[in-house]
Amino acid sequence: MNWLVVRTKPNKEGIVKKLLSNNGIESLIPMEKIAKKDKIVSKKLMPGYIFVSIDKENPKTFNTLKSIEGILSFDYSQKLLTIAEIDSLIPDNERPVTELESIGAKKGDLLSITYGPMQGSTGTLEKIDTNKNEAVVKVEIFNRITHVTVGTEYLELAR
Repeated sequence: MNWLVVRTKPNKEGIVKKLLSNNGIESLIPMEKIAKKDKIVSKKLMPGYIFVSIDKENPKTFNTLKSIEGILSFDYSQKLLTIAEIDSLIPDNERPVTELESIGAKKGDLLSITYGPMQGSTGTLEKIDTNKNEAVVKVEIFNRITHVTVGTEYLELAR
């Protein structure tokens, strides 16, 4: 399996990914998580581009789909990327992470936040959203209890 870099219309990466998925074609939008004020948000690593998995023996036509502007090429030839090259482009915080349940965390457990503006804070686990890889933690700030949503990869059991 190899990957192509496909140029999309501005801010249409999600639409293209959905169209490709509906046609049975695997794709990837490289994202990174960054801390902003009191939350962690996802940001596109390469806006306007999406990676598309292609099987050389059985290629599927996808460049006729709406919102695709073309395939990135160098010296007038398409550059196929290997799985290793794609893996190197995915930031560590976007790789599959160990869910809190697998380390034994459950509602009411004391957790430490390891990254972001709340780094070093401890709080009580309220709930886990495994679809979004997020957890709600009750943290005491200025003698008040505040609910903070944190990516599960930034939490660990408090010692």
